[in-house]
Amino acid sequence: EPADILQKTGLAYPHTSHCLASGEIMISCIGDGDGNAEGNGFLLLDSEFNVKGRWEKPGHSPLYGYDFWYQPRHNTMISTSWGAPKAFTQGFNLQHVADGLYGRHLHVYDWPGGEIKQTLDLGDTGLLPLEIRFLHDPAKDTGFVGSALTSNLIRFFKTQDGSWSHE
Repeated sequence: EPADILQKTGLAYPHTSHCLASGEIMISCIGDGDGNAEGNGFLLLDSEFNVKGRWEKPGHSPLYGYDFWYQPRHNTMISTSWGAPKAFTQGFNLQHVADGLYGRHLHVYDWPGGEIKQTLDLGDTGLLPLEIRFLHDPAKDTGFVGSALTSNLIRFFKTQDGSWSHE
């Protein structure tokens, strides 16, 4: 129940769910109960849908959340950044983008550790990155994300030094 999730984790506005190899279910949540983007994170449920807690480590929740995808062979999970629930629940307003209520970043996490390793700023050409996917080959270290406001498709990839970049 929403009240149970909020009480146990502080999370609200669930969005993307993925079944994990452990049998757990991970769900991205876009904000807190008041619609603040600062309250986003990742909800963990057990196989019976009981709330286990949060996946990310304390202090590793970026300002905005939305979608995520993980690539275990690269020990990486990458999430996108949409906007503050208190902004988008009122209907889209371009001024809210200028006011900083929407995102333009990809957040690279250690998988399965839950710590942010890197944040990629997509700039003005990557405003409102939404759905993200790695290639469907588990050995590949590249993928794509669509940016809703700019209609750009952005490729992200692992560099030779082990960091992540985009184009």
